[in-house]
Amino acid sequence: MQAEPMVSCAADAIYVKLRTKSTFIGHVTVRYAPNNECYQILITNNQIEVLIPHQDCALPRKRLHSPDGLLISAELVLSFHQNFLTKDDLVYKFDCLHLRKNGTKLENGQQMKPETGDYLPETSPHCEYNIKSSRNGRLLHSAAIGDVVYHEWSCRNTGNDCLLVRNCFFVTPDQRYPLIGGNGCTLDEYVLPELHYYNHRLVAQNVSVFGVAQKPVVFFECEMVLSERNEDGCPPPKCSNFEEQRTKRTRKSIKMIEVQSQRIEISELKKEAESDDSVPSERSLDMALVECADPSQSSSTLCMSTTAFALSTTLTTLILISSISAVLYLICRKEEYAGVHDGL
Repeated sequence: MQAEPMVSCAADAIYVKLRTKSTFIGHVTVRYAPNNECYQILITNNQIEVLIPHQDCALPRKRLHSPDGLLISAELVLSFHQNFLTKDDLVYKFDCLHLRKNGTKLENGQQMKPETGDYLPETSPHCEYNIKSSRNGRLLHSAAIGDVVYHEWSCRNTGNDCLLVRNCFFVTPDQRYPLIGGNGCTLDEYVLPELHYYNHRLVAQNVSVFGVAQKPVVFFECEMVLSERNEDGCPPPKCSNFEEQRTKRTRKSIKMIEVQSQRIEISELKKEAESDDSVPSERSLDMALVECADPSQSSSTLCMSTTAFALSTTLTTLILISSISAVLYLICRKEEYAGVHDGL
């Protein structure tokens, strides 16, 4: 690349301009975009321009409390080969911070570098939603249907405020599926059990991976609400009795942070082994061959694989049919000859 990418954070889109050292003959994609038609690309010799609309490309966003605004992100993949992904490809991540004017309208944003954390003062509450292999495990970027993974919502710099996780969605490139309601209770315990509140700033649950057919890349989004602690401390939602829940949770909500998990690629269920004993598996055939080669077998015992047995049976049947046909032919010829001889 000739220089750092130029990024413009418009109110409704991210515009990126890049220059390569020579004429660019590869291809450009926006990672995790629902389709390749939601963004526009213009390539002129060694200059690449990309326009990525926020809504059409379903760009991930994170609401900030201090300062009051929205952080919108996009990832761009530059592939220098015409057809394939290679080790020389580049991935760029762009973050745009949009502040709210008078608490409502989003202003044109400015590019931020996530690693510097300039947009988030150290004293401000910071909350995040991660999906890991286990409580102390690594962040996951791929999983298979049925795997058990660890969903974790955590905050820091919250003082004694109480955390509530609510309004959660399972998000595919073209649809959002509600999982947790506004009261913090799950809407379908079959896919997502009630959350476990460990303390006032940590909520988690082990979840069996689920997905939607033909939608391999997904993520989750939730609201994490920080409320003032009352005389009862920080009791978790009482989802077995909604009336009691509404009367007890009278704490004043002071901060609401929208969070998204990382993108995860979901692989479908593996095919189960055939249960029909009449259809032997490769392994059963191999075992048959191994057993036949066992020197401990008695010399009077004939052992062969299913395939060999089938071929042997077929060959024996053909020989038997041929023999019977020959005998019948000879009998017919003999009777015909005897009839001619009697006529003479």
